Amino acid sequence: MEASNHIHWRNVYKSDFLASWDLDDKDELLTIESAERRECKLARGNEIKVVLNFKEKTLSNGVELKPMICNPTNSKTISRAVKSGIIQDWKGYSVLLSVKENKGKIGNSEGLYIKDVSIVEFDIKPILEETDFKKAQMMASENQTKMIPAQIEIVKSHLKTIKENA
Repeated sequence: MEASNHIHWRNVYKSDFLASWDLDDKDELLTIESAERRECKLARGNEIKVVLNFKEKTLSNGVELKPMICNPTNSKTISRAVKSGIIQDWKGYSVLLSVKENKGKIGNSEGLYIKDVSIVEFDIKPILEETDFKKAQMMASENQTKMIPAQIEIVKSHLKTIKENA
């Protein structure tokens, strides 16, 4: 069979939103660029949802990063961590996104799950090198640990360097 006839299964299930299969069972560290109330076209019709847009453009596996519908459980996780239920306040926070099995009325399925939210706002990101954020991202996903300690250490390191050079 010719390579041009080969179809990856992901391309059959087109979605305008991030799905659990996009993550390849790997945690992803993502930065919220914006959160909005949006009418979403779903299989059961149009519904108003909270949608997260991320600063990153691709996932670590090379898959294009799409907006994520933020379910009530994930919304509650973020709002508790940032101490605000106002979705516009979530901008700049990083989330550790994972895949979790869900038990529902129609059976088991996988869903996107926010494991953790950073307490450090990354509006200071321009003073840090992009490679350092990638390093923190790799540390968090490779070790399957919480992301906050890795991020805090990098921020402390850079702040120390900035003070020394001031």
